[in-house]
Amino acid sequence: MSEEVFVRTEGDALTMRIIERLGERQRKLDAMAAWERPARSIALRPLLAALAVAACLAITFVVVAPWKKTVSPWDELGLEKPSVEYLRTAAPDLAEIQQLIAAQNYDVAILKTEQALQLSDRELSILTDALVGNDDEMLLYEEELEQLNNSQLRWTYIYLLVQSEEYALARMELKKYLKWRDCPHRNEAKALLKKLK
Repeated sequence: MSEEVFVRTEGDALTMRIIERLGERQRKLDAMAAWERPARSIALRPLLAALAVAACLAITFVVVAPWKKTVSPWDELGLEKPSVEYLRTAAPDLAEIQQLIAAQNYDVAILKTEQALQLSDRELSILTDALVGNDDEMLLYEEELEQLNNSQLRWTYIYLLVQSEEYALARMELKKYLKWRDCPHRNEAKALLKKLK
């Protein structure tokens, strides 16, 4: 009987020691896990921030696509850029309009071209009225020149409107342009009008 008690006591002490060691081991594992947790979250913060920045940049590039330049309907059709340099009027605004077009400053160029076109429309109206019942060759020649100038100004104005994506106004001007039977860019104007519809 005493032997049985000894084994039981010895077994209980051994079991208790194992339980204590296992408990101590678990406490150490818990302490190590607690120490590692802040280190992991600190290490993950820069990674998460970098991923958020990368996602924002990816969305920006997909939506904005700065490398992808939009092509205007004018350019899609392969139409030549108009020029007002060779107009036969001596208007000082024409050189400035040409410079604005070269600099792609379309908003200001539209205003200048619109003003020059209004002056040309008035001059053309005066000449047309003067020719009613009159066969003066000089007046007829001046009217033809003004009509050519007006046509080129309107074509330039249409170009500027298309480049500025003002398509409704460009369609309206194209219809005016096509009413003149001798417009020099008739086929291009028809193709552009069709493209803008």
